[in-house]
Amino acid sequence: PDGPQGAHNAPLRESLPGKGKQRAAAAPDKQEWTVPVEWRATGRYPVKEGSRTLGQGGFGIVMHCVDLLLPSKEVAKKRQMLEVGCPVPNKYILREIAALRRCQGHVNVIDIKDVIYNADAPSPYVDIILPLAAASLDRVIRHEKGGVDVITAKTFVQQVLKGLCWIHHRGWLHLDLKPANVLIFRDFTCRITDFGLAKKKNPALKLSSPCGTIGYRPPEELFNTHYADESMDVWPVGTIYAELRKGGAIFDTSSNVACFKSMIEVTGVEFKSVFEFPAPGSGIEGGRTFLLRPPNPARLSHLNPEELTFIMSIFTLEPRYRPSARGVFKHRFWDRYPKPDKSLLTLSLP
Repeated sequence: PDGPQGAHNAPLRESLPGKGKQRAAAAPDKQEWTVPVEWRATGRYPVKEGSRTLGQGGFGIVMHCVDLLLPSKEVAKKRQMLEVGCPVPNKYILREIAALRRCQGHVNVIDIKDVIYNADAPSPYVDIILPLAAASLDRVIRHEKGGVDVITAKTFVQQVLKGLCWIHHRGWLHLDLKPANVLIFRDFTCRITDFGLAKKKNPALKLSSPCGTIGYRPPEELFNTHYADESMDVWPVGTIYAELRKGGAIFDTSSNVACFKSMIEVTGVEFKSVFEFPAPGSGIEGGRTFLLRPPNPARLSHLNPEELTFIMSIFTLEPRYRPSARGVFKHRFWDRYPKPDKSLLTLSLP
């Protein structure tokens, strides 16, 4: 089951939550790793009695908890089980904590309140303590079958972009941006969460095989010609907006090649190699070359003309021509009415 803390369609990671086991290869060398001084062993955040699990997946389990020192405050506890006998956190946990620490200080990025570490057998674990959200954009999309109105989509996506600008400014890429990883609070504030796949920016670094979530990975990632560049985080912003307005998925997620074909159907293809300068050895199972075709935005027929122009500017096939998160704000779409305004939203959070 999924929940408001961002578990829906979670990418597979090297962990088995709840089993007390984990692939040692994913963790740093146990002789080199030491517990950070700010990590604590405490029972301050017990699970709230009668609460349900907020989310579960390859990343671990997210629980609804209380703060014993601040009884009026409730929090979310993201638990990752560790290997018995070698309680060293894997690279995803360490990377997530490092990215969160670096990206603190922005209202549209989730706060990291605490890190709890327990190395004792039989169930060693790491807990990341986060604010408790009311919902996620994923839940809104699935709840609002006909899609949300323009002002709601604009207000939410504007906040996602602001958070993304900050993350990029701090030198990181999220690399798994999707509706389930954008939390919504009661005042309609959106916060980006789940930094387990985040990496430091390095446009010269060729990345390995796809690691995000199908349907939100940019086409260059599916084609294995992707680099650690900001453009990878910008593509899913367009997907999120279009899905909010539709109330459902816009790309075919039945397979990687089906998803890729549905994306290039929208963007069009100018080169038989798809990308002008694809990385050596790049391609996708099912084909390396595709027919040339003009853009066909039929999948975006639910958008009005101004929205369509905006989204098509984001859905630029060539990453080097895709706008940055900051560049997306320069589009005239943001000057048109209705303008983003949390105080005018009437949405009932699911």
